[in-house]
Amino acid sequence: MSTACVRSSQVIACGDDRKISEFVKSATAREVGTPGMRVQQLLLSNNDKILFAGTAEGLILSYIWGVEGLITEGPHYVVARGNVTRMATTPDDCILFVTSEDGTVFQ
Repeated sequence: MSTACVRSSQVIACGDDRKISEFVKSATAREVGTPGMRVQQLLLSNNDKILFAGTAEGLILSYIWGVEGLITEGPHYVVARGNVTRMATTPDDCILFVTSEDGTVFQ
């Protein structure tokens, strides 16, 4: 399981069930499925509005992580040939950096 963020009462995680789940106060608040994708890394943007999911297939999935439980699927990006190992954004969320197991660094 990979954890994107842990705040006072919020955890966003993914597991072997191929779902990204948000837990608030130990209860599931919302879920989104990633059929056929093995999510390895999660990153919630600094402004808490976009969730990035890095997969074992070298894809970056993006989701608009809206208020009141709304989730909108955004664009997907092919960034590598292997497992996404780390992701980070600049403080203003303008640039996403991704590294992968095949040595790729994507910006």
